[in-house]
Parts: sequence; C-alpha cells; structure tokens
Amino acid sequence: MALMQAARDMGIVKIDAVLMFDGIMILHEDVHAWISKQNVPVDLSDLLQRLEMAIQRHTGFEVRLTHKPMDQGLELPADWEQQTTSPEEASKIIIKDGEREASNVFLQMVSDEVKRCEGVVYARISCIWTCEKDRVKDYLVVKALDANMYTLDSRGKELLYSARLSCAEAIVRATMSHLASWKSCGGPARESCASRMDTGTLSSTALWRASTTCTVPYR
Repeated sequence: MALMQAARDMGIVKIDAVLMFDGIMILHEDVHAWISKQNVPVDLSDLLQRLEMAIQRHTGFEVRLTHKPMDQGLELPADWEQQTTSPEEASKIIIKDGEREASNVFLQMVSDEVKRCEGVVYARISCIWTCEKDRVKDYLVVKALDANMYTLDSRGKELLYSARLSCAEAIVRATMSHLASWKSCGGPARESCASRMDTGTLSSTALWRASTTCTVPYR
C-alpha cells in the first residue's frame, strides 16, 4: 500500500492500477506520460529509485524495486461488448418432470450435507451434524426454497417452482424418501458409531472419525 500511495502522490497512478503480492501493476502509458512530463531527463530506474525513497520515508523500511515487463496481453476490438450472466441465470434449473426430477436434483445439491445412518437422517448445519427432526426439516426446506428451480407453463413461460413453500416441502419429503443409507461394517465399530450418534449432534471431526471406522457414504 505504501508503494501504491507513493505512485499516486507522484502522479504516476491516476485510476488504473492493480495491487499485487510483491508490488503493483501500472499501465505503460501512465509511466511514460509521467516520465515525459519531468523537467529533467529521467528513465525507469530513476522512477523506481524515487518510489523506493518514498516508501522508506513512509515505512522506515529500505526496499529495492525492479521492473517486470508484461509483454503478453489480449487486444480487444473497439466494438467488443462484455456479455454477462447473472448468478441467478447461471444457476437456474428447469424442472420438466415434476416432483420426481426436482427431488433428484435437490438430492445432488445436498448430498454432502445430508446423510442417513442407522435409519436416522443427519444434516450438517454450521459444521455440526444434527439429527433433530424439526431442525433438519427446516434446514432442508430453506435450502429448497433457495434452490432456484423453475418449471415451464403451457406457453413455455418460466415459473419459479421451488420458491413456493408447498413445493419446497414436497421436494424435501421426496428427497428424504430417496436418501440412501450409509453402509455399516457391523461389529464393535458399528456400535461405537451408533452410540456417538445417539446424542443428537455430532461435530464434523467426530463424524469423520466415525465414518473412517464404520461408514462409507454413497456417492
């Protein structure tokens, strides 16, 4: 930041500049414009030396600056226009086969956050795995409401599908019925896993330890 401030104070940087890990990127034309305006002949080494002195005055640290030329770039045509897609458009999902398709899509969205073990459904909420039924249901309904799923009416017009509470709840019910169980290896390891999960909540670390000994998630 001291380097950037020094370049601004000297009038080298006006608007366009990029902070880097070990320096800044300045437009060639800005550098050469500054050099051409000086009353005495200067070159790039003189410029770097002045910046070094300014940094030392500001921070007390002595640094050495070097010039790293950028000789590769992309020239854009004058009539080029940037085409952008909003995050909502990019993540929009069109549901054509009703609740069944919606639940399959939603299951893929939450596959890393919802698991069934020993017949109990767990959801990872704020890095903690919980099997509290109401909390799990509410969490999934909110996720479904934000899923950005659309359906098409008879005229081909897009209608927001998952944002309706009744549809979101239906998606969650269908998803829960399709949720695969984790495989158990049986024996003491299985009992250890079950005893850990009976408490209702489980930290991510504990779940990882349990899964390494007795469970393998379906993918």
